[in-house]
Parts: sequence; C-alpha cells; structure tokens
Amino acid sequence: MVLTVINNGTTQHRLYIDGFHVQTDLLEPGQQDTITIYPDTEGEFTYYDKRQYLEPLGKIKIFSVVPSDEFTGVWKDLV
Repeated sequence: MVLTVINNGTTQHRLYIDGFHVQTDLLEPGQQDTITIYPDTEGEFTYYDKRQYLEPLGKIKIFSVVPSDEFTGVWKDLV
C-alpha cells in the first residue's frame, strides 16, 4: 500500500504507523512524503503524529478479501 501524506496544517507533523514501523519525514506545512507499507497480517493498527511524543490520530484496518468463487459453506449459496 502506497500512502502519500500531505501536511495541510500550520505546524510540523510526522505520520507514524504502529505495527509497520514506518514513518514520514518531518513535514513542514505544505510538504508531502510517500511511504509504502507491506501488510502481512490482518488487524487494526494505530497511526500517530510523531513529533515530540506519539499523539494518536486514528486507526487503519487491514483485512483480506477473497473472490466469491472461493467462498465455502452456507455463504457459497448466497453469492
């Protein structure tokens, strides 16, 4: 997953995603950076503004999607 992060604020910001241990450069207002994450597990991961300390901003959810022809059991009859 490739994320382009743009600082539309008025102060410096650095996006950090826990669990993937990736972060942007310290972005000045108007600057942008691109980061790439390689999800290898499903789950919910917190992302932060990482300047002097970690300020939680939200969560990103990673999950798998399979084609309908791979469904099994009762769900197969509903597709």
